[in-house]
Amino acid sequence: MVSSAPPTPRRVLVTGGSGFIGAHSARALADAGHDVRFLVRSRDRLARTAGALGVPCDDVVIGDVTDEAVVNEALEGCDAVLHTAAVVSTGAAGDEAMAATNEQGTRNVLGGAARLGLDPIVHVSSGSVLYPTDDAVVGPESPVVDGLGPYAASKVAAERFARHLQEAGAPVVCTYPMAVAGPPAGERRGEAAGGLPPFLKAGMITEVGAWSMVDVRDLAAVHAAAMEPGLGPRRFTCGGHYLPLGELSDLMEQATGTRIRRIPVPGDVMLAFGALNERLSRLLGRAATFTRDGMVYLVRCVPVDDSHTTDELGVSFRDPLETMRDTIRGLAEAGSIPLKKAGRAAL
Repeated sequence: MVSSAPPTPRRVLVTGGSGFIGAHSARALADAGHDVRFLVRSRDRLARTAGALGVPCDDVVIGDVTDEAVVNEALEGCDAVLHTAAVVSTGAAGDEAMAATNEQGTRNVLGGAARLGLDPIVHVSSGSVLYPTDDAVVGPESPVVDGLGPYAASKVAAERFARHLQEAGAPVVCTYPMAVAGPPAGERRGEAAGGLPPFLKAGMITEVGAWSMVDVRDLAAVHAAAMEPGLGPRRFTCGGHYLPLGELSDLMEQATGTRIRRIPVPGDVMLAFGALNERLSRLLGRAATFTRDGMVYLVRCVPVDDSHTTDELGVSFRDPLETMRDTIRGLAEAGSIPLKKAGRAAL
């Protein structure tokens, strides 16, 4: 939720508008009075996501962020850009596409925007560029870490390029969302929502570890509030609420009205389970819900200092119970969990 005055209306290019974060952010930009242009690969998919949220989808460039010529065409005539396009993949089959989109795509979009003088150039980074860390808290000035796995490596490479542009004075604004949850954007739900069904179906959750959960609508409000020109390079963490898994299970119970058992599983056992599940998933040719890297992020999660975000942008983070209810309702509507498991959240 945002309480600051709306930024000056502008024409903003949004990449990745058919994704969960991109669609919600485009809605926030449109609500703030901006004209939104989309760069997407599929007009139909855009209609089923951003269009489902009521965002006008008439200004569209069809193409891929890995195509520099298409990116430059999409940037032409825009005042600012919001770069949300990213690929998340588990398994070697998707690593090449992930690296191309997350690394080269970011170079094309941010580099092209800087050459054309767009302001601001908002880059949606990832909490994975700041984790895991031995620091007790992470914030906007935390150093970039090497990250875990191909996805994190691709986002780290993109982040280093964004920071290179910042050091050169380009008005690049980086946001660092952690576990993003909330209502779906049409057919798209966030990665964080994908981790909930096994716990909800089993009616149990481990006690070790934590989430930093941010509502996608609040993240979208951050992106809209950051769309003010003339303020130079900036960085904003978007952790939302730090929730040890015991507190997360409390939220799940309150949202559904059903009991969630707490299982005291040691951290090293969780890491071993993630590694085993990842290997089995590869043998079966399916995406792994739980991986060893994912378990590392869970076990080593630390609080996020969002004070700079809330103070400078005037954005506040809503009650996490609202986020949990809307996330579970979306999962039930999509058939990812039975209505019985969603309980009163589905009402």
